[in-house]
Amino acid sequence: MILCFLKGKSINIFGDGKQVRDILHIDDLLKLFYKIFTISKVKSRVYNVGGGKSNSISILELLNFLKKNYNKKINYTYNQKRVGDQKLYISDISRVKKEINWSPKISKSQGIKLILNWMLKNLDSYKRLL
Repeated sequence: MILCFLKGKSINIFGDGKQVRDILHIDDLLKLFYKIFTISKVKSRVYNVGGGKSNSISILELLNFLKKNYNKKINYTYNQKRVGDQKLYISDISRVKKEINWSPKISKSQGIKLILNWMLKNLDSYKRLL
């Protein structure tokens, strides 16, 4: 979606656009990986990892965020809902918070801005994808 936004291409929304996902910036994930690999007691544990409830966002919220913060027109079309698409998915990160004392530090808005800025700097690398 971000690539389409940056290149001015139309975005296909399947369903009503109210589908919610949690998002996690790669820097937060890498910090967690480092923490896990340095704590021997958790090396064989399994954790759900994601942005959690505070970093959840719908497709329409993301598009509104982009419009508001980047003052650029967004072209999108609605398509039929995809079979099996979950309406809501938010990772339960309570175990990793409790056992490792980890939670995401980069907010969803900060993370979106960081990825957008990185993609803008590296847009030539993505030409073949669009």
